[in-house]
Amino acid sequence: GRTLLIDGFIASAAFLVASRIVPEIKQYAVFTHKSDEQGHAEILKYLQAEPLISLGMRLGVFKVLFLGAALSALTNLLFILLANVGHDITWLYITITMDNLSAGLAGAAFIAFLSSLTNIKFTAVQYAVFSSLMTLLPKIFGGYSGTMVEAFGYGEFFMITTLIGVPVLWLVYKVKPYIS
Repeated sequence: GRTLLIDGFIASAAFLVASRIVPEIKQYAVFTHKSDEQGHAEILKYLQAEPLISLGMRLGVFKVLFLGAALSALTNLLFILLANVGHDITWLYITITMDNLSAGLAGAAFIAFLSSLTNIKFTAVQYAVFSSLMTLLPKIFGGYSGTMVEAFGYGEFFMITTLIGVPVLWLVYKVKPYIS
């Protein structure tokens, strides 16, 4: 059997439905975290599931945002390792898992930060603008990644993407006073 990583409220709700249809899948589930939504706590209680972490409640938005940004940058080093070890399915699993977990952590914290910036009267419009801006630079630069890999090679490309994380960490530190 494979391990199922259940990440967040929506995934937990979907898993609840799936577990009612196929009860034996419960043995494969690992619940990664508990969100602040009351419904999520109720689902976890019903499933008798204990999440691995509850970072948003213990650390606060700034620390989770900083941790997510740091881990997102550092997981790029795993891609360098993966490029050097060749065809190794274990390292592929490790790299993809760590990349997805760090991206999920950073993304969730960034959404919490963006949500704190919106005015209650204009939440939908402001959130739409902020979340669109959040993905603008990655979309622009993502199109050139293949050209950069051809020019520099995989190792150098992923070292550059790791180093891009340094100014991101500085920016996260600079917005700390605005995070409640």
